[in-house]
Amino acid sequence: MESTPHDATTALFSPPSSAPSTPTPQPCGFRCQLSREHLLPALTLMQAIAEPRTSLPILSHVFLEARPHDTLELRATDLEIGLSRQCPASVDTAGACTADARRLYEIVRALPPGSLTLESTLAHGLTITQDKRRFRLLSLDPSEFPQLAPAGERVQTIEVPAARLKELLDRTSFAVSPDDTRVNLHSLLFACGPDEQVRCVASDGHRLAIIARPVLGVPADVVPILLPHKGLTEARRLLELVKDDTVTLTFGAAVAVLTVGSTTLSLRLVEGEFPDYEQVVPRTHAHRLEMPRAELVAALRRVMVLTTERARGVKCDIQAGTLALSVNTPDLGEGSEELAIDYHGPGLTVGFNGRYLLDFCTAVEPAEQVVMELANETTPALLRIASDPQYRYVLMPMRIF
Repeated sequence: MESTPHDATTALFSPPSSAPSTPTPQPCGFRCQLSREHLLPALTLMQAIAEPRTSLPILSHVFLEARPHDTLELRATDLEIGLSRQCPASVDTAGACTADARRLYEIVRALPPGSLTLESTLAHGLTITQDKRRFRLLSLDPSEFPQLAPAGERVQTIEVPAARLKELLDRTSFAVSPDDTRVNLHSLLFACGPDEQVRCVASDGHRLAIIARPVLGVPADVVPILLPHKGLTEARRLLELVKDDTVTLTFGAAVAVLTVGSTTLSLRLVEGEFPDYEQVVPRTHAHRLEMPRAELVAALRRVMVLTTERARGVKCDIQAGTLALSVNTPDLGEGSEELAIDYHGPGLTVGFNGRYLLDFCTAVEPAEQVVMELANETTPALLRIASDPQYRYVLMPMRIF
């Protein structure tokens, strides 16, 4: 599967003049009252997206607009990701302002539960009042806040239960490459296949995570897309809050939009072509071992106390009925532990990055049985859980001296 390139000049956010569908708020003040319990979750999401270290000061701010129909809308963006959320509010005066996202979040988080008042003027900024507590933050001209650009052509829409989408991301996004120079791997492949299946794939070049799940009503002709690394973190944070809801996904030529309830997350799609990942998935194996996930995780965490960020190698000595894990770090020491496993083949010794093994194991349920299949000590290992053939994890071995 491959993603379809789109016009590189299409930005997720553009100046207000290029987005006539979204009216430019006038730089006027507003006054409204709302519950801290409604405002704080919105600010929690906003402050994670707003950029505190940026050459554009407006990007460190959250945009707030009080609307006549008793709604306060908040928006944040870093020009690649955009988030908007509406909160119920009692609006006395409609208008808009901006405020430092992190500072506003910290103030509201420190307040006790209850109602608070937000009041703004362009000259005096945003004032937060609750009983005898009063705080004022400086504001920037709200008309300078970037507006969401159109999604572009080729708009397609699907609906996915939030819990199902979160599972897809949780079991793959950890394998996305952190290297932003490898654009096609610094993203996650999202594709719809036959039989109403949704598939997510991620790889950093050393490992590969693949998961497919059925989603009723999903068409097979949705164009595969690449979702950006940072956007995955924000999507998971949002989905954690709305796990019982349904998410509407809208895909355009340049933008993917996740909408759930009164919250909308917009992600600028990554240009590029994802590698042909099925070519690296092992098809045959000479060795197959099965072990309890919880015991493997506990053993790995213990022996990895004696590893470092630069040296995560764990030696796996596989014998009939036994898996011996060991580490040897010259600057720290050495450690080993044996696990009882279901294995009846010849002996084999292979090395893996222990962190990569843990990432897979912690992405699945504690009660699962982990299955590892290998051809030999130099070829990729295929890991999966016994009860779920639709979730696969390919891990390259490493040489342990």
